[in-house]
Amino acid sequence: MTEFTPEWIEEARERIREHFQYEINKNTGCWEWTKSTSKGYGHLGIRGKFYQAHRLMWIITNGEIKDGLFVCHKCDNRLCINPDHLFLGTNLDNINDAIEKGKWQHQPKGEKNGNAKLTKNQVLNIKHLVSNGIPTKTISEKFNISQRHVQYIAKNKTWKHLINGVG
Repeated sequence: MTEFTPEWIEEARERIREHFQYEINKNTGCWEWTKSTSKGYGHLGIRGKFYQAHRLMWIITNGEIKDGLFVCHKCDNRLCINPDHLFLGTNLDNINDAIEKGKWQHQPKGEKNGNAKLTKNQVLNIKHLVSNGIPTKTISEKFNISQRHVQYIAKNKTWKHLINGVG
């Protein structure tokens, strides 16, 4: 991340001093961001680009964040910017942390997902029809779904867990 030059970090420190407003939660020790938020996280603009507040706090406290790493919360409070409550981890580390704390909300696959329009058997039938050269338009009309939906099923972009009819 070449954008985080010493000059940029100093500017970020100044912006943080000017704009970081937080309240300390006496029960948790969290420094809770009180300014603008996005998706539950505090955020702040620097040089025309927005950054998550906890990531900025990590950068000015600890330095750059290597590609592929996340700034995770030990406290599970998205608004917290307390450097002592933050740690670096991979996406898998973040997921494992959530699982260990009972916070992981896994989406059910296939027809168990509340948004599913098809059953497992219908999807397997669609895969069979596609493999036999039946046009996606014909299949989409038969199952009352879009042609794109048929294509996604055929290319395993959706219903991935049913590869080769297993799942």
